[in-house]
Amino acid sequence: MVVTMKKYNIENFYIGELFLSHSIDNLQIPESMSDIEKDEMKKIIFFSTNGVIDYQKKFLTSYTDQKSRRHYYGFLTIFYKNSDTSFICLHDRERYNINDKNNLLKNLIPLDNFFPKVSYCSPKSLSFKDSLLLFDSLFKKNSTFLYDRSSYDISRFYIGNLNLCTRKESSHENQYVYQNLPFSFLTYTNNAQFIGGFRLEHDFSKYDYEIFKCLFLKIKNDEIYNINNFQIYNHGLLENRQNNNYSFGENFYDYVVPFTQELDEQKIKYTRNFLSISKALKLQKKLFDYHK
Repeated sequence: MVVTMKKYNIENFYIGELFLSHSIDNLQIPESMSDIEKDEMKKIIFFSTNGVIDYQKKFLTSYTDQKSRRHYYGFLTIFYKNSDTSFICLHDRERYNINDKNNLLKNLIPLDNFFPKVSYCSPKSLSFKDSLLLFDSLFKKNSTFLYDRSSYDISRFYIGNLNLCTRKESSHENQYVYQNLPFSFLTYTNNAQFIGGFRLEHDFSKYDYEIFKCLFLKIKNDEIYNINNFQIYNHGLLENRQNNNYSFGENFYDYVVPFTQELDEQKIKYTRNFLSISKALKLQKKLFDYHK
């Protein structure tokens, strides 16, 4: 008898941030903590050691809300949409409500947004177990193995900078908002080269950017596809100079040159006029290793 795992519509899976919290009033006196407070601490410890991505290892998303007297810890995880207001976190199989003030759900993005947009056939359904394996592949390992063997004219490949806005801080509103963090993890784990960051200031707000050197594929005159993080971008210039025509807080690309130009300059050999994405990624790795 063959036992199969139940599969669910891919449209109901989401990647998002779960902010777990605990009271800060009795932290210095553990014996004074209630059972509820102890359970809150145990849950945070569980999440730190059981598969989710702890933002504190890379981002400062741990914060204290003095009004509620609670401290929040941010984690990247995967959810299944149970209803319009309820989501099941697949790392602990518990339900979380979008209106819960103690455990916050933020920046929920459909899972299929994180799949390749070319050379890939997206699944229509997933089991919970497979979705967790996919989560690990996307955000902890290199997931470019998802690409198939389709080939593209080498003239369509480019190397350039992707500028990801990962945080907005508003002094006027006295708050900060993180954004694009899952895409930052995805870019970092998939062969892109992290080369630094910068901050822009505009209208009482500060915007923090991360810069990644990436491999792109031209798909339309005004759009390029980022092979390293599976996203399509339409703000930038296919030229070797900085793009100044972007809006604050917007992701954009610049300093883009043909892939062949970079390969030729570093005397890296390529023998075909058409490349599969997997072959292009191998050449990209050689190129980045050369610059180390």
